[in-house]
Amino acid sequence: MSETLPIVKAAVVQAAPVLFDRDATLEKTCRLIRQGAARGARLILFPEAFIPAYPRGLTFGTAVGSRSLDGRRTWEVYWTNAVDVPGPVTTALGAAARDACAYLAIGVIERDQGGSRGTLYCTLLYFGPDGRLLGKHRKLKPTADARDTWQATLRHIACEGRCFVLGCNQFVTKSMYPAHLPGIEELASQPEIMCRGGSAIVGPLGGLLAGPLYDQEGTLFADLDLGEIPRSRFDFDVVGHYARPDVFHLTVNQNPSVPVTYASDAETQDAPRP
Repeated sequence: MSETLPIVKAAVVQAAPVLFDRDATLEKTCRLIRQGAARGARLILFPEAFIPAYPRGLTFGTAVGSRSLDGRRTWEVYWTNAVDVPGPVTTALGAAARDACAYLAIGVIERDQGGSRGTLYCTLLYFGPDGRLLGKHRKLKPTADARDTWQATLRHIACEGRCFVLGCNQFVTKSMYPAHLPGIEELASQPEIMCRGGSAIVGPLGGLLAGPLYDQEGTLFADLDLGEIPRSRFDFDVVGHYARPDVFHLTVNQNPSVPVTYASDAETQDAPRP
């Protein structure tokens, strides 16, 4: 019997959060998830740092060698509206994914719970259609880009990896920032459109399936024919017949790291004395 691969409808949500307001952004997110599901989407993607905000244009009062008090207050607002993982926000997002019967990927600003709670991470959360939090990825470097040249990067990744690429960016205007936010005066010289978007969906051969979308909020939809992946890899399979494990080796450490570990009594006794 031949294997028939499914076609999955994907939704890429180009929107802005209710900036620096975790609870209001969560409400907007759940509404957009319901709208995507109503159009048949079974994979729904939101931008990075969507809850509570990507602090575009703000410096948090940082200069080389100094920090300002107002900048620390801006950071306090950002920290206060960050997301505990797991926590009430992830519970609500999981419920929304379950109600939508869809996989959900969304960027949040995660508040560290394993150490002092003072550290924030730019984190991508993955939820299954059963509502479970499947995993999280703390980004090493946030990368949001609305330039025309970013489209070439998205298409190259798709063509080189022979994979679908869903690029999701925010559409943000200066007027969306809360007027009472500490440090808001830093945006005085910024243009009204702070981020013009540029979300897109790209197929495994580098062709555009939807977008790019600029200068407005909106949701892109595309049917991802998973059979396109093996068809595209017929002549180029980067981890198959084009791989060179003799010259390149990738090791991924999947074990979580903790800031403090304790040696057992036996290890302590056997440790060499200074």
